Amino acid sequence: MPPRKRVSSEANDSSTSAPKRVASGNGPTLSTATPASKPKPKVKKTARWAKFSVSANLAAEYEKLTSEGKANPGEFICLCQVPFDLGEDASDSEAESESPEKSKPKRCDGGKTCLCKKPASENPNHKWVISSAGKVKFFQQQTHHGIRNPDNFSMYTFNDHSAYGTLEVIQNLILDFVETPDAEEQDSWKERWVVVEALGFFMKTVGDDASMIDDGELADWTWRLLGRLFLRMLTELESKSLLGPDSEVKNLGLMMTVWIDIAEGASHLSLLDESNKEAILPKGDKKFWYPHRYQDQILAYAAKYKIPLVGMSEADVQAKLGANGDDDGERSADLPVFKADDPKRTEDAFGFDKDYKSYVSKNQGVTGFLSRRREPCKSKIGGDMLDITSWSSAERKKANYKGNDPLGKKELDAIKRGGILMIT
Repeated sequence: MPPRKRVSSEANDSSTSAPKRVASGNGPTLSTATPASKPKPKVKKTARWAKFSVSANLAAEYEKLTSEGKANPGEFICLCQVPFDLGEDASDSEAESESPEKSKPKRCDGGKTCLCKKPASENPNHKWVISSAGKVKFFQQQTHHGIRNPDNFSMYTFNDHSAYGTLEVIQNLILDFVETPDAEEQDSWKERWVVVEALGFFMKTVGDDASMIDDGELADWTWRLLGRLFLRMLTELESKSLLGPDSEVKNLGLMMTVWIDIAEGASHLSLLDESNKEAILPKGDKKFWYPHRYQDQILAYAAKYKIPLVGMSEADVQAKLGANGDDDGERSADLPVFKADDPKRTEDAFGFDKDYKSYVSKNQGVTGFLSRRREPCKSKIGGDMLDITSWSSAERKKANYKGNDPLGKKELDAIKRGGILMIT
């Protein structure tokens, strides 16, 4: 199945409503987001990236912005709107399309007159909120997505390049979550929350493209691992007493709703159909869950800590939890037995760490193998093997419809200096 021709029109932070997907045209219009005159930002050593690639430059840019305080994991800001329908908003959107006389949302102007960039603390009733770092990271994923679509470079490589490229982006975000240092840093959870934000928004916009890979088992496993990842985040927040209606995580309810929506939407992608019952750790607590229905645990956390969800009242949450079982009755809303005097005992109650290691062991090098490139894969999962900008000029020429390198000297020189190509 050929990949869908969709790319982000932008990846920087100039507009605060997230970028929409647009169809690619007869080739990319490429421009450097990072001025060529600026020195290439430094990035911590990692096995993920090629010597020169836009992926590597995006990672360096993110580190630079966070180190300078321009992208702050602890600073929550408003978005005037989000680029996807969510829960009850989906039906509202359909109703609006049928009623053209109904007023449409005000156009985003990057914060000039709309709510974008305004502090969430000053707008406590506004539901669309994200950390400033999460917003930057999400916008960057749109660029990651675009540079892994050969259609945008007038190239043909293999049928599922774009779909596997999307998977590569998702895997890199999983790596970001895993590689965030714990050490003694009290606030390391904030950077993991940034990953959860970016992943959630990415999955709700273009992440579904990864479901089109020809390996259905890998796609299904990836979606399950993402569910474990989000629950792993919730258990960490619980251990730090950060679950509740007045949490310092200002978009807690929004992101819980996003991840419920991702889980519930998986059935439309023929994913998360069924799973075996698993014990919630530690096993001695005799609690269990079904990984294909991880939304039940999110709902249970919302009910337990009275966390308001977007588009759902407390009664709606209770109704969803009370709908005991689907056709075969395989549901459970159990939660870990949290003990305040031993908060660490349930931080990996849903088995993310073990499943992640197994996932990496069984699926390492997949994107490198599929790219059919001679150089060895630099990362067990993720990486930039499917990032067209990491390829050699000869490799791009070989796959280009006209036998040309779609990247000219100007673009290549800019990439070597840390430039970021934006596809429009």
